[in-house]
Amino acid sequence: MDIVRWTLLDRVRKAHPGLPVENTCGYLTKNTRITPGLPKAHCVDACCIAGNLKAVRRGVCLHQRQMRKHNRQIHKCTILLQTLEDGTKIGYRKLNQTPHMVKNFRLFDKVRCLGQTGFIFGRRSSGCFDVRRLDGVKLSSGISYRKLTLLEKRGTHLTELIKEDGASSSVRRQRFLRRVSMNKPCTYLLSALMASAVLAPVAALAADKSELEVRMEAAQKVLADRSYYERWSPEAALKTVEDAKAANEAGSARQKEIDGALDVMKDWCHTRFLVNACIKDARDLHHEREKEIRSVRLKADEMIRLDRVEQRRARQESQKQNVKQPMKLGGSTESPESRSESRAEEVKTKQSRAEERRALEEANVRAYEEKQARAARKAEERHDPIRVKSRVKAPSSPIEGHLGRTAADVEAGRAEAAERMAQEDANIAAFNAKQAEAKKRLEEAEATAAERKASREARQANFNKTLEERRAAQKRYEESRESKDSGLKKYF
Repeated sequence: MDIVRWTLLDRVRKAHPGLPVENTCGYLTKNTRITPGLPKAHCVDACCIAGNLKAVRRGVCLHQRQMRKHNRQIHKCTILLQTLEDGTKIGYRKLNQTPHMVKNFRLFDKVRCLGQTGFIFGRRSSGCFDVRRLDGVKLSSGISYRKLTLLEKRGTHLTELIKEDGASSSVRRQRFLRRVSMNKPCTYLLSALMASAVLAPVAALAADKSELEVRMEAAQKVLADRSYYERWSPEAALKTVEDAKAANEAGSARQKEIDGALDVMKDWCHTRFLVNACIKDARDLHHEREKEIRSVRLKADEMIRLDRVEQRRARQESQKQNVKQPMKLGGSTESPESRSESRAEEVKTKQSRAEERRALEEANVRAYEEKQARAARKAEERHDPIRVKSRVKAPSSPIEGHLGRTAADVEAGRAEAAERMAQEDANIAAFNAKQAEAKKRLEEAEATAAERKASREARQANFNKTLEERRAAQKRYEESRESKDSGLKKYF
């Protein structure tokens, strides 16, 4: 602070001649706090300033917060549209200021809400208010005004009692000074006077210090441990992909360990006098271990990546071997006459094979029927052996055609074969027409591609020519500017 500190000190001494008023510095307060191992808190700093380190703790402390008196933004930024009676549309903006009183409550009034003490941080015209504590904890985001009890009117400085863990105190009828002004300089001693009743015994904090020291020693061992790097850094440690994956998993676990150790060291350093130097040493150790982990994991990731590349190449090679050859668009080189002749030969071969199969089936059926008839006769003779049956043989009939087929059947088969051949010829002709049409489309596509390529080359040549002309013009312009005489050289 500047000269204001000395002016304030003189005014306080004059206003309270019976009180010992002294000047102190921040490093003295810190040294007084860290020597017995006290935690960092505003109430503890106030006790250290007062010098009463053996005071009995009350469990609560005073929390103040300065709030605004007025919202200086009159309108909201969003422009809305409004239509008048004559149809004219105008733009307007809503007011950003709420009424001074809403249901007899003002903004930042201290109220009793759900058995706790809070402040009104938001109001609605319907009577539903947003009640919070000074530390930001919401007690209710939309409680009705009928369920609230007014404790104090709002002021510039809001005051409440809070517990050591941050919860609101249950003290109701405590009256504290809420306004700070230069006319009452004694209020600047409020923190020092209140601190004499909120300090815990030093013996209660000794156990916390010893526990923190144990954690600090364990964290130092973790940060100084180089077993991970010594285990995985040699070239022989990473031989297979499984070793690389194991190194990555171990590196992730090791990274979490050193991060947790760094957090513990930061907590320990905040109890030391040279906080920044202590944190810097811990961060240097953390950076060294992190660098070692990163070097090992980079090697492991590279090995895993190369294995994936090899697997991908193997899959691509196998896919290339299984790819079918593309169909030739040019069609077969065989002439249509030779194809029709070979097709006719195939049809004749198929017909002869079908006739042979049909004859064989008919012979099998007749043999089966004769076998069944003989079996039936034998069965009758076994049941009646005395009866003698006369076997009458049916006269044989002449066989017409080939294997029991008549001349009409042969003619019908020939007609059917001729019809199939005609259909095959028609199919071949249609196929040849499609091949010719596809070849024609291919030629047209190639011609179109050639035209487009020639057009692109022409446009590129024209662009290059224009670019060269522009560069030449720019060069001439610059030369003319350099050679131009403004007539002002004689004045310089």
